[in-house]
Amino acid sequence: MTRTRYIDSLRGMAILFMILAHTIPNDTHEFEKVSFIIRLLSSLAAPLFLFLVGFNFKPKEKMTHQLCVKILLVFGLAVIVDCFLWQIIPFYSFDILYLIGLSIIALHLISLKSKLINITVIIVLLLGSFFYQVLAQYAPEVHELTFLEFNEFSITEMFRNLLFDGWFPIFPWLTFPILGYFLKSHFNYFHKVKLLYLIIPLFFGLAYLEYLSPSMKRYFSLELFYPADILYLSYAMCFIFISILTFKFIQWKRSDFLQIVGQPSLFIYVFHLFVIHWSFSLLYKSLNLTISLVYTFYVIFFIFCSYLISLWKNSHFYPKNSIILGFLMGK
Repeated sequence: MTRTRYIDSLRGMAILFMILAHTIPNDTHEFEKVSFIIRLLSSLAAPLFLFLVGFNFKPKEKMTHQLCVKILLVFGLAVIVDCFLWQIIPFYSFDILYLIGLSIIALHLISLKSKLINITVIIVLLLGSFFYQVLAQYAPEVHELTFLEFNEFSITEMFRNLLFDGWFPIFPWLTFPILGYFLKSHFNYFHKVKLLYLIIPLFFGLAYLEYLSPSMKRYFSLELFYPADILYLSYAMCFIFISILTFKFIQWKRSDFLQIVGQPSLFIYVFHLFVIHWSFSLLYKSLNLTISLVYTFYVIFFIFCSYLISLWKNSHFYPKNSIILGFLMGK
């Protein structure tokens, strides 16, 4: 299968932004005084990543074995992260891996429907999220349960987290993969570089409005999408368009470091969560490195790991017919 280089590079950029978002909150002092620019960059990784899930989705008439394996793998990784890293009850607070799994299911279902259905779903997701936030029902924090707190488990709270209040709830986050899938069929619009002259100032204008009244921080999260309101969704979509239009016309080489990181992006995402969680104290406190040096170290380390994966994939030791490895590491 021939990979699209600029898509891999976009994924690589999203991964580097995610590493930034997951490094800084480990230091309370840096977290409290973090600049708006850092918060903005950290907030743009997730929508880009989710948009590309839909953009790259290849519809099938039936739920194939390969598609089922991918869905189960994503949910399995989400459970592993919750149970072994955060030590919380899975399928309760719904981080981004859960949304990716749900996105694949949703994309399979809507791919069998008309474009009108796709547009309708997007509108319902946006309006549902908007009215929920306007009615002031949005929870400022996500209630996560440890295994010792299982007696506090609430079906109602679980579904509220799934739909509206979790880390990445269906309303409105499912909008990004569905929009990515819908716009893929209108790909010709991405050839109009002149759109950048309109979208770039629009992005900076909307981002400035966010700067005037930035969204709150949730515990251990510096992103600006709590909640993901209409303003955030607008400049996030502008950023996605700018990224695709820009990256599409760059002559990427096979050795591009963003492309190398972007190919095994699913694996690198899960891997970086564990690495940062287990190594941050050693690097930042024991070795007394600055937060900038810690982030730089992580970037170099994960680029190096991605390069080793690339070498492995090109060797005769790599099982090229493995569905699981192909999905994790990028075929």
